[in-house]
Amino acid sequence: MYLSAVQGCSDCSLPGSMKEQKNNFVLSLGANTSKCNLETSQTESPTCWAEATRGGPEVVIVPVLFGLIFLLGMMGNTLVLVVLGRFRPGGRPSHSATNIFILNLSIADFSFLLFCVPFQATIYSLPEWIFGAFFCKWVHYLAMATMLVSIFTLVAMSVDRYIAVVHAKRSPCIRSKRNAALGVAVIWLLSLLIAIPVAQHQALMSGHQQAPNSSFCWEHWANGSTAKQMYKITILLVGYLLPLLLITCCYAKVLYHLHTKVKNISKKSERSKKKATHYAEMSCCVLPAAGTPPDLDGTDYIEEHHVLFCLLIF
Repeated sequence: MYLSAVQGCSDCSLPGSMKEQKNNFVLSLGANTSKCNLETSQTESPTCWAEATRGGPEVVIVPVLFGLIFLLGMMGNTLVLVVLGRFRPGGRPSHSATNIFILNLSIADFSFLLFCVPFQATIYSLPEWIFGAFFCKWVHYLAMATMLVSIFTLVAMSVDRYIAVVHAKRSPCIRSKRNAALGVAVIWLLSLLIAIPVAQHQALMSGHQQAPNSSFCWEHWANGSTAKQMYKITILLVGYLLPLLLITCCYAKVLYHLHTKVKNISKKSERSKKKATHYAEMSCCVLPAAGTPPDLDGTDYIEEHHVLFCLLIF
């Protein structure tokens, strides 16, 4: 999640041991990112390094924005938990399939806000990564996993709405608490497995000749860019295109059923119909807006999309 702030710095020299990795790589310096060319002479490196480490307004602005996102996200998700915990007339909280999915969505966002946002904010304000190798892997891994959990949960909720409206007679049997809990378990398992390459290829690196004692959290694919491109394409398909297609199809069928199949509905049902329409429109807009396909050549893009994703949901 590194912001490209330095446009004038295009050439820096690197240690000889890194020349075999690739011709160009991204050097992350807090809020600054500079493309370093291995062919650059030693005399040009100090000037480039000095320009890259100056920082800019984003060093202050971005952490402040992340702080606001953290507070708003925590407040929004806390309200969700309070609403879900309200007691029904019978004296027990509601644990419907829909509420289980909403609770899971809230837990995923809580995890991202607590374990990812604070660390990501420091990338913009500090000149190096200070949290060690474990958190270098863990923060990026959890960011990817929780984003996938959120997206897959939205898909599950759209399928849940489709079954409840279009197949109302079979709905009580299919939309049971047991099936919802099983669905949540599958969602987390798939998300954690799909995110494993992020942990494998996120590494703590040091030894730059201009900052030999500094460490940076970099995305590093030792086998070249082919595997990286394949993984990015997989994330694009599994985490964006297929969920978008499923959500759109489910709510299209729900709206079609409500507007053509349901006759002589009451005022209460009419309100429910409008509510379902509004929810369908919102769900079909959130994913395209927050999960816009990233540049497949870029690195560390996923956190920005997840931050926007959390904001749009709440």
